[in-house]
Amino acid sequence: MKINHGFSYRGMHLDVSRNFMPFNFLKKYIDLLALYKFNYFHWHLTDGAGWRLEIKQYPELTQKAAWRTHMLWKDWWNNGRQYVDQGSPNASGGYYTQDQARELVAYAEKRGITIIPEIEMPGHSEEVLAVYPELSCTGKPYTQGEFCLGNEKTYQFLKNVLDEVLAIFPSQYIHIGGDEADKSHWKNCPKCQALMQKDSLKSEDELQSYAIKQMDEYLQSKGRKLIGWDEILQGGLSEGATVMSWRGEEGGIQAANAGHDVIMTPGGYLYFDGYQTDPRTQPEAIGGYLPLEKVYSYNPIPEELPEDKRKHILGAQANIWTEYIPNFQQVEYMAFPRALALSEVVWTDQENRSWKDFQKRLQQQYKILQKLEVNYYRPSYNVINKVEFDSAQVKNTVILSSEQFIPNIKYTIDGSEPNGGSTVYNLPIELSKSAVIKAASFIDSTRVSPVETIELDLHKAIGKEVKYNIPWEGYPAQGNRTLTNGDQRNTYLSGWSMARIHQGYRYRG
Repeated sequence: MKINHGFSYRGMHLDVSRNFMPFNFLKKYIDLLALYKFNYFHWHLTDGAGWRLEIKQYPELTQKAAWRTHMLWKDWWNNGRQYVDQGSPNASGGYYTQDQARELVAYAEKRGITIIPEIEMPGHSEEVLAVYPELSCTGKPYTQGEFCLGNEKTYQFLKNVLDEVLAIFPSQYIHIGGDEADKSHWKNCPKCQALMQKDSLKSEDELQSYAIKQMDEYLQSKGRKLIGWDEILQGGLSEGATVMSWRGEEGGIQAANAGHDVIMTPGGYLYFDGYQTDPRTQPEAIGGYLPLEKVYSYNPIPEELPEDKRKHILGAQANIWTEYIPNFQQVEYMAFPRALALSEVVWTDQENRSWKDFQKRLQQQYKILQKLEVNYYRPSYNVINKVEFDSAQVKNTVILSSEQFIPNIKYTIDGSEPNGGSTVYNLPIELSKSAVIKAASFIDSTRVSPVETIELDLHKAIGKEVKYNIPWEGYPAQGNRTLTNGDQRNTYLSGWSMARIHQGYRYRG
């Protein structure tokens, strides 16, 4: 068996801007990361929803930019997005003092964890520009979220902030964000356009690249390394900068091929703010679907990356953005046990990983998480069904499961409600007739889940030829056979579109 060496970068992230998290919880979070052998904590300290780190040279960052009108991010976002002075009746938010930040750095260091601070630039900076509007292109508060890159005061401000950050955080890496900047203000800003003309910058992408390089050179002069989201590739990137690839793996592949180090954080596998089970059963989240098994399946090294470039993949990190995570209990719920799956991803080569073995070992970890009073996501008892249709034999095979390690599912095939005496599910159910299967999870004879209903319809039209008087346009599925092949998975025609077919309309999917 191949020896597992693990990746050098094994990270977890936490956004404390969208919703401020108590300082004591951050210590608990560090403890949990150390328990599962992560070695980096990416601390997202600033964003439009609130500035969270004391900067002594710019007191208004914590006197006002750290406080907003509404406690919940969603309420604030939908109601004016205003900041208020600390101490005002509706002020909600908070910040960490420099002493607290130093304390957390030392706390993490003792546990083998490096804290990487993130100071967002040039975008996601609405809170800064609300209190220091002279750093925006318009010169007015609440008009944009991007720094004016043609203004020398912007660079002086950012360097002054970084000086205080560097004095607190000894991390080799300093994260500058660099994502999702709206470049429209730069196009209409005389200062930005003058800088572009002076330095022969051909586009606003190159203007952003100019700004990133200024920060990179400054950090390198202080013996540090710049790290940013994959948008920092736009317009070119200076040698030595590291890329976090979040918009899929494409940015990471591009960066590695260009000789840059990369940390993989693709949203489809490592954004822990998405749903981990049926959204109908969960608190509101930002969207997406990322169950535990999918996290476990991730391979940080893309197959298409040439062998000689794979050394640039330093590791992987999960990101927890808190727009819809209002408190630390919900952070725990979204992070665990998915963080355990990521821990194994960054420690164990994919060919040596087994989902079933991981699932078995996970059962003991639940006991540890309970002892540590972690509000982790509990595996659902809800029954999940998968129906496979064999058109040759005109037969349905129904596979039942749940998120339980060893589920106890009972079912009926006559449409009656399952009870303690119903048939225990052990093997896939094969049926060559129409039926209504109802299934649920049980502990002994007591039902502990909703009833899952699966309707199987083996009708007389299966296998028969279909002709359309008007040529079909849109999603093809299995062509003319889609409506009569007995496979409901490929029938994506709603009642709305079927009505229009019968009325002679051509539906475009």
